[in-house]
Amino acid sequence: MIQGKALVTGVAGTIGSRLARHLADRGCTVHGVDLFDKGKVTEEVVRGWGVTPWKRDLTADSLDDLPEVDYVFHEACQWDAHKGGDPDRRVVMAHNSLMAARTVYRWRGATAIMLASTGGIYGDSAEPRNEDAPPAPDHQGYHLGKLAMEQIALCYSLQFSTPMVILRYFWPISFEDLAQRYVRAVQDGRAIPGTGASAPYRWAPIDFADVLDYTVCSVELASVPPTVFVCGGPETVSRRQLVETAAAALGNQPAFDERPAGWRGYLSDSSRLYAALGEPKLRLTEVVRRVAEAARDG
Repeated sequence: MIQGKALVTGVAGTIGSRLARHLADRGCTVHGVDLFDKGKVTEEVVRGWGVTPWKRDLTADSLDDLPEVDYVFHEACQWDAHKGGDPDRRVVMAHNSLMAARTVYRWRGATAIMLASTGGIYGDSAEPRNEDAPPAPDHQGYHLGKLAMEQIALCYSLQFSTPMVILRYFWPISFEDLAQRYVRAVQDGRAIPGTGASAPYRWAPIDFADVLDYTVCSVELASVPPTVFVCGGPETVSRRQLVETAAAALGNQPAFDERPAGWRGYLSDSSRLYAALGEPKLRLTEVVRRVAEAARDG
């Protein structure tokens, strides 16, 4: 576990908030940067975690007065409209690129910088993607901006000899929350879209707990030029498989829905990450089975 001063951008976000608490709980001095405009995670909440908050717009505000740190974890992002972001994908792409560029430049003297990228740079794929697979993003500004961010990181790392690591996250979620949703659906006899035999949507999700461990440990592998890892889950599953797992444990009859789930697949090959940092601790099918058995036993 790293020690020293760490900075987390996007500290009010889904991963950034968890990461900041994770680092603070393990003895790091943590600073967090965010707009704090979403309402749920405020500056006061962040202080309660033992994290020092800094309200800044990474695309426009001065960063000069923020402290020097040993490690930077760049989790800040701007989403497209379907996730509550800007309707203009050009703005989303520009903001994601600019936030990364300004963050990396400001803390170019850090011991290591970690940048959160996305498996979305590969687009929709029914085959697992590893670090050597060519990018093929769709037109989401978020995906395009993250791809640009990786190129910015490469240039800045070489220019300033700054060690960096890039993690291409593949669908970080709470396995417990997802399992509860599937178990309740099976109990109620409800069908989840994309569970029909003709719509075999598959993905390789990874639990937040494993994402946090990999993110923190990854900075120890930072290099010039940046080291890149695909960061996804240890098993490929379909929605139908999860329904069947829950139904078998509950002793209920599963219901399936032929409506399409969206993408054909969102599949990762994270073998390089596992070889470097070890296997993930959690598997989604095991969590679904455990939650269903607990519900069955009352």
